[in-house]
Amino acid sequence: MQKWTGALARARYDKRLKRLAEKDVPKRTALPMSDKPESCKGCPLYDSPYGGIVWGEGPSNAKMMVVGEAPGEEESLTLKPFSGGSGRVLNALLNHAGVARKELFVTNTVKCRPTARGAQGQVVNRQPTETEIRHCARYLVGELEKINPNVVVAMGNVPMKTLTGKT
Repeated sequence: MQKWTGALARARYDKRLKRLAEKDVPKRTALPMSDKPESCKGCPLYDSPYGGIVWGEGPSNAKMMVVGEAPGEEESLTLKPFSGGSGRVLNALLNHAGVARKELFVTNTVKCRPTARGAQGQVVNRQPTETEIRHCARYLVGELEKINPNVVVAMGNVPMKTLTGKT
């Protein structure tokens, strides 16, 4: 966990995310986080048949935000972040730490499920590409600005790199 205690750390973080959100993404007017999937035209995941957009959820005044990589199969069906296997692990960790999930804002770096074909031809999850991350960065920035949490927890390599530029 990294707590934002200094203005310098927050400024570096904000600058990194805004740069990522603007990089190689077609310029559009600001979009509300509640927009429908049509707002994502141009993203490689836009036409994916494996679920819709999984927006972040939680209280708008949450002090802690948990950021995952991308929705998995269950999340893409329920349209709720951390509702599958990773959500069960998160719930167990929160329970152990005495933190109520309803106090957190949970979201993902990429809002749609990135998929590939497995060895037997089945649909499997995969890591999001840099292009997919760039297309979704504007939404993660919007969530961070709207929620303005005291603590941001990056759950994995992809969100850590997206948020800080480091792995």
